[in-house]
Amino acid sequence: MKEILLELRESMSGVVGSFVLDEEGEIISQDMPELLEGPASKVSKSLHHVTNVIRATRSVDKLTVDSENAKFISLPAGDKVLVVVAEKTINQPLFQLMSNMAGEKLKKAKTPAPAPRKDEASWDEIITFYDQLFGEAAKRLANIIGPKSATHFYEGSEAVRNSHPLLFANLGFGPNGKPDVTAIRKNAENLGSTEELTKGVEEMLESMLETVEQVAGKKQRERALEEIDRIRENKGKTQ
Repeated sequence: MKEILLELRESMSGVVGSFVLDEEGEIISQDMPELLEGPASKVSKSLHHVTNVIRATRSVDKLTVDSENAKFISLPAGDKVLVVVAEKTINQPLFQLMSNMAGEKLKKAKTPAPAPRKDEASWDEIITFYDQLFGEAAKRLANIIGPKSATHFYEGSEAVRNSHPLLFANLGFGPNGKPDVTAIRKNAENLGSTEELTKGVEEMLESMLETVEQVAGKKQRERALEEIDRIRENKGKTQ
């Protein structure tokens, strides 16, 4: 399957890379520059969702998403979807011809069996660990103002939620001030790496600490940090 993608890129100028999605929106083959592998993983779920919404009312021959410097072009290929990242100046008629040829070949290509996540256990461990850290930050505010702390934490996390839309989609905060870890677990399935997950939850924790300081004062933040540092230290000793 990757040979088809390589052939497409080499057949004409303007094709930056491409990848193939299965029926679940998972990338099953790709020919992408290393710097774009992360963004490709993020956009794949969104393209899959949008395509399914449109398909519910009408047929979809092509879906184009423009960015500042390039465009994502999604084309159905049987039970698969071909997504091409192209330069904005690409020769459209020639691209249409070459991408249709690639799509026909992909229809006949055998879908590879999905590879299991090698580090699946660590994903759950990361979320469970940060749920504990979230609790230490949350209680410093919840113990003072009660359920209203959820509103403060939610508003204070806006920038982080916008920076990590896949991880924190539809995220709410409970009356104890903690973010909904069930939603985080579910959303984490859309991420491409544990590094991306760790970066997101670490930034969420920092936003909560900032909210604690803004609402309850610097001392409450310092107390929360003391407990968080103790938990991190104990975790390090057990590893």
